[in-house]
Amino acid sequence: MGDTAKALSEKITEGRHIERIQTLEETVLAAERQAIQDSLRLSANNKAAAAKLLGISRTSLYEKMQKHNLLERKEEGN
Repeated sequence: MGDTAKALSEKITEGRHIERIQTLEETVLAAERQAIQDSLRLSANNKAAAAKLLGISRTSLYEKMQKHNLLERKEEGN
């Protein structure tokens, strides 16, 4: 690694040794999963209210829950 690249890498990581950073896709997926979990917690697991908090439809919430394996068995059939 060249001096410029090394200096930039150290500036980005603030001098911490990092083996691997998450890809943007991994970061977005983790944030989406956390937002869904937070909205479900805040809405006492009310899907319509959670979807409203997230600004998405209830159908979209169910699709995202399925994508993140957040559905319980009885919900998967809905």
